[in-house]
Amino acid sequence: MDVKPKINERFKAVSLESAKQEGMCLPWALVRQLSRVDMGETANIVIDWDEVTEARFFDENQEIRIFEKGDDLQAVTLCDGENEIQNVTYRDRKSYLEHKGQFGTAITVREYFGYDEDGQLCVIANRLKEWR
Repeated sequence: MDVKPKINERFKAVSLESAKQEGMCLPWALVRQLSRVDMGETANIVIDWDEVTEARFFDENQEIRIFEKGDDLQAVTLCDGENEIQNVTYRDRKSYLEHKGQFGTAITVREYFGYDEDGQLCVIANRLKEWR
């Protein structure tokens, strides 16, 4: 059986400071803070890094994810660059948000597929891809 690479191996750990800086340059973000949740254009989101529990910065080609691990924040990135994601099957799923409120009207999620230990096809990772 031809086993495709696991997407977990494609996530690259990055420093928290570089993730913050590079993330702020991407057009969209989902930020969970202790006192609020924001999703939308990155430039319009006020971030108090002392309150952040998760931040996902994204565009069509990559996501920078900051998340809690223990008592610290960690960061990884997943990029669909030419040499980054090869031989990986994926699909883009667009969901329309019915409330049409502060969280926008639609979100696109890219789902990556791989095989489990029994050879069954399954979703092995996902990332945010587009927000409207």
